[in-house]
Amino acid sequence: MLKTLVPPGITTDKPMIDKPVGAIYMGGSNSQIIFNEITDPKTQKTYDPEINIQSDGAIDKNNPLVNLSTGKIDLSHGKLSINTHNLGNYTSAEKGGLMQVGPGMDIAVQTGGILIFQ
Repeated sequence: MLKTLVPPGITTDKPMIDKPVGAIYMGGSNSQIIFNEITDPKTQKTYDPEINIQSDGAIDKNNPLVNLSTGKIDLSHGKLSINTHNLGNYTSAEKGGLMQVGPGMDIAVQTGGILIFQ
């Protein structure tokens, strides 16, 4: 039997609600997501990191699925993909839906980086 180790602070409990509640929150000016290309030393093959977010349903309490208030995302290599279904209707332009990007957020998409919203 294969036993899966769960890191400290991570829970495998079922959620208390049946709605998505958010995937990424970047609220500090030092928040960063940096995609660095990695080379396998044995094969010399390069790999690009990926974050793939999939959601089905309206987000709880009209919050955005991805909240990028402030910080930096550097997509010089890699992929950030957000795929949603059934987001529903939202009552405020400031909240809810797919993503909120604040004035202090810097998103750098360069050659080799991929940013997808569906």
